[in-house]
Amino acid sequence: MVGVYLNKNRPFIIAAVPAYDEEETISTLVLRAKMFVDKVVVCDNGSNDLMAEVNERLSADVIQHQRNLGYGLSIQSLFGRRRKRL
Repeated sequence: MVGVYLNKNRPFIIAAVPAYDEEETISTLVLRAKMFVDKVVVCDNGSNDLMAEVNERLSADVIQHQRNLGYGLSIQSLFGRRRKRL
């Protein structure tokens, strides 16, 4: 997702990641994404593992669903967070 322009030279870029039970792999993805974007937002879609805690330790913005609501609602939550924060 591309957000608003915070300076005249380039846009503020957000990596929006829907995820479910990805505790073992999400840290690599978040760390790599941070090299190329300004902010990483992860939607933990009701995971049964410690994925949300891992993301918070990596300073990712975390949206946490209490139960799995499906891919579509994860994407809607990610776009909704973008609208609220920027």
